[in-house]
Amino acid sequence: MLMIIRIVFLFLFVNIGVSYGQTYPIAGTYKLETGDPATHNHVYTLILEENGRFNFHSHSDNKKGIPQIVDLYGRGTWTAKGKLITLKTDKTQDLNDTFSLDLDGSKARFVSKHPRDTSDRIVKTRLQFYDSDIFWVKTKALFKQ
Repeated sequence: MLMIIRIVFLFLFVNIGVSYGQTYPIAGTYKLETGDPATHNHVYTLILEENGRFNFHSHSDNKKGIPQIVDLYGRGTWTAKGKLITLKTDKTQDLNDTFSLDLDGSKARFVSKHPRDTSDRIVKTRLQFYDSDIFWVKTKALFKQ
């Protein structure tokens, strides 16, 4: 009986260690630049703060567009469950004339090289969006700075 109790405690101790060992440094600044700066450039920036808040900025500079420069902003809270990130926007507090992007329900996956991966493979740490009500956000991959 004593042996079974020791095995159970050992099992719990190992599981607790594994759980704490799988936290990911998700908070930070993520950015994607697309296009040609000479003609049409897009810059997407997402800042995930340690306190659970986020700020999103989309900057479009189309030299032949009307208007030429378009800036869109969004903000709200973010949560992480494992490697899945969910953005939430409170329509009463987070949306106004400046912050007009409603990213509520947008979901992304945190992608990074596993610490135990000893290969020479290069994996850029990024957030890969896979679900959003905003069509141009749905497939974006923003890279950690």
